[in-house]
This record gives sequence, C-alpha cells and structure tokens, in this order.
Amino acid sequence: ETSNRMTRRPTDEQRFLRATTEDELLTAVLEWASLRGWLCHHDRRSDLALQQGDAGFFDLVLCRSGETLFVELKAETGKLTTEQMAWVLAAAGQDPSTRQAGHPKVYVFRPSDLDRALEVLR
Repeated sequence: ETSNRMTRRPTDEQRFLRATTEDELLTAVLEWASLRGWLCHHDRRSDLALQQGDAGFFDLVLCRSGETLFVELKAETGKLTTEQMAWVLAAAGQDPSTRQAGHPKVYVFRPSDLDRALEVLR
C-alpha cells in the first residue's frame, strides 16, 4: 500500500538556518563589524565570568562615530530570557517613538537576520 501523503522536506535555507549556531552567527557579525570600523565588545562565556550587576546583558556592544548598538544574538529557535528581555526594554525604551537622539539602538539577530545585520553594520 502506497501512502498518498507527501513528506515535506526542508529547503536548503531551512537546513542552513537550523544548523547555524549562535556562535557561528557571532563570528560572522564580529568579523563584519570589525571590517566596517566598529569597536566591538563581547564577553566570551559570560556564564563562567565573574559578573557584577544584572544578568542577561547583551552579547555585543558595538560603537562607531558616536553610534552605539546593543546586540543580542539567538539561534533560529532561541528565546530571550526574562533577564535579556528586561535589558532590551530598558535599553530600547518601551516606546520607540520617544527615543532620544543619541539613544543606543537595540537589535536581536538570528541566522535568518544575517543580511539585515550586515546592512545595519554597513
């Protein structure tokens, strides 16, 4: 007996996005940012580092020409923790229309956002 149901196979892009780790995304974003003249800060293995202050701080802080970006990186299906969301909301402001000039920009990038990330860092 043959089944009439067709099995949906993931596209090449879907397979790539699932295979791309947060660390691979971090490497790509850091390399591009450095090439574009951004000063970059990342705490490697923040879970093992001595920390003062609140947990959940951003993966990257990038600065160039008076512009500051706070960037959180996630695997395609990764979710922000409660602590990370608190930082995102505190840094971005709850209402983007009230953002003051010079206020840092906040981004959450996933592998599917790589093109957008590279454009932001141009």
